[in-house]
Amino acid sequence: QRRVRGSEKMEKKEENEGSNKVSKTTPNDYFTPYDLRGYWIADYGNNGLELIEITQKSSWLVATKVTGDDHVPAGEVSFRVKIDTGQGKIQIAEKDFTNNEWRPGYISEVTSGHKFTFQWGEVKRVFNRVDVQLTDSDDRFNHYQFPGDTFII
Repeated sequence: QRRVRGSEKMEKKEENEGSNKVSKTTPNDYFTPYDLRGYWIADYGNNGLELIEITQKSSWLVATKVTGDDHVPAGEVSFRVKIDTGQGKIQIAEKDFTNNEWRPGYISEVTSGHKFTFQWGEVKRVFNRVDVQLTDSDDRFNHYQFPGDTFII
């Protein structure tokens, strides 16, 4: 009987999925990321919809909040993950960004580079890629256009 590495299992699953390619990972699986750089939106529970921008810094993907909330404000890092493993940490805080701390987390699912799930503990956030365009050059507001909606931050 041949042993199959986590990456081979994932490749086999992707082959079977065809055009609806889905990569599911756990902290023990090998992570093969799509290019996740860009803007993403997710439901942050009681804080509502929030926009993040993912950038690459060395071997890390860093998710910075474009729209913040009472706990982690705009401009702060929401989470970061290692590119080669999908494992990382999420920043959580109490109201007014007090007692902030980093907790272990990981990307648990990537669907065709347009949707992914970040998980820590039992909490999951589903992120959907959005096309963000600056629509107003007024220095007082930045307006970002989403399909069917506009964010003002």
